[in-house]
Amino acid sequence: KAAVMESSGFPLYSGPVDHLRHGFRSLEHELTAPHPIQAVQRSSNSSAWNAKLDVVRRTHGSHMAMRLATERETFSRIRRLPGLESSHIALQTMMGTDETVDFPDFLNDPIARPDVPKLELHSQMEVKLGIM
Repeated sequence: KAAVMESSGFPLYSGPVDHLRHGFRSLEHELTAPHPIQAVQRSSNSSAWNAKLDVVRRTHGSHMAMRLATERETFSRIRRLPGLESSHIALQTMMGTDETVDFPDFLNDPIARPDVPKLELHSQMEVKLGIM
């Protein structure tokens, strides 16, 4: 079950946690605040995208900006079965990040982490469809 935040800031668990599906949880990971640079990077990425859309809107018209926004939204969705990882290569190509190698490309890859439990495809589909 999801943790419910109390007024003191500590999470309260309302029921048993399914460790096979959600992994092991610890208060240390849930209570630590993200690094301030992560917030700056997220806001700079969104402001750069908004600036790019504004330039496209002014030079090519609003239809092109709407098309780019629609393509980004479409490419950011995961269209594979649960358990099959998506590389989001279309989104990376559209955003221009396919030619750069950053830290998220090789550090803390969820596929390579041994502590993340791997469920088989049938179990993940049962969870997605609400059978289990």
